[in-house]
Amino acid sequence: GFMKGLHRLIDHRDAKLPGRFSAFEFELKDNVRGLWGTDPPKVIPDVVEALIGAVHIDLGFNEGQRAALHVIKPMTSTISRTTFASIDARFLHPKQHLFEMA
Repeated sequence: GFMKGLHRLIDHRDAKLPGRFSAFEFELKDNVRGLWGTDPPKVIPDVVEALIGAVHIDLGFNEGQRAALHVIKPMTSTISRTTFASIDARFLHPKQHLFEMA
């Protein structure tokens, strides 16, 4: 949603929010700190959560689950690639592995 400009449609009165959007967009494009190193403005995950909830309500449980999986697929794919990139990674506790990825 963010890379397609959804954040531009958020009605807000916080003067700092446009700057936070710009900084987050730079973090995503630069990708210096990796998947877990970003700090999105709180309103972004709130909007995504609300949209997934709306799909569940409007189209039912199965379509809602399909929408949720579509949204998290880039994250789960990245986690799968990096988690099993080495044999040693399989023996780490998942939280420890995520910590080391950051």
